[in-house]
Amino acid sequence: MKDESLDFFFYNFFLDKWFMSLQKIYDIYTHEVVGGELLLRVFDEEILDNGIYFPEAFSDNRFNNLTLDILFKLKKYLVTSPEIFPNHVSFNFVPINIESIEIHKSLVEITEMFNRLNKNLVLEISEIFTHSDYIKFLPIAENLKDAGAQIGLDDYGATDIEIDALDFFPLDFVKLDRSISISEEALKSSFHRKMISIANKRSLTLIAEGVEDNETINLLKSYGYRLVQGYYFHKPEKFIS
Repeated sequence: MKDESLDFFFYNFFLDKWFMSLQKIYDIYTHEVVGGELLLRVFDEEILDNGIYFPEAFSDNRFNNLTLDILFKLKKYLVTSPEIFPNHVSFNFVPINIESIEIHKSLVEITEMFNRLNKNLVLEISEIFTHSDYIKFLPIAENLKDAGAQIGLDDYGATDIEIDALDFFPLDFVKLDRSISISEEALKSSFHRKMISIANKRSLTLIAEGVEDNETINLLKSYGYRLVQGYYFHKPEKFIS
């Protein structure tokens, strides 16, 4: 029986048994692809197609080396195959990455490479961030913004942090967690109304995640959403390895 522990994850990753998948982001009115989110998967020969996902890896000290390996390959593909990247590419950033000067420098370099291609790198802040993590990350985020990156808040609604508590943070995008985007009751909540109000005030781009049926599309349209991500339009597919 296959070992699905965290050690299995890192063991396979550092044997180069991993790939990045891409899930596309769509405009629900034009059905055009407007971007894509990169998703890390680790695999062995038996599970090449589906991969295994280990969210607990994001708080492991080994994750910074893993992130650097991913960024190295992104740079390689930006040089050799830039046409495979959509105009907006989202890359998830987790709290442990804050500690790495090398990751910071590499992200600045990749941001500049995207800009030269007339494409955008969107750095998505993970939902596992705490308020103190935002404070620590702020100078890095501002530096990346200066380099041309955009900053997104991932899975908003998955935690109790509210956007008005982040008025100091230089956000461009907010991605709505599927726990809210697929629920009419949640979309009617004061939590969501406050998010819409702040987003309008700050001109934030909103993206609804977890869209899996036409009913959800119509619901999101009634609340003014235009950009979505989910299986209804596109399942994650292998992108680079």
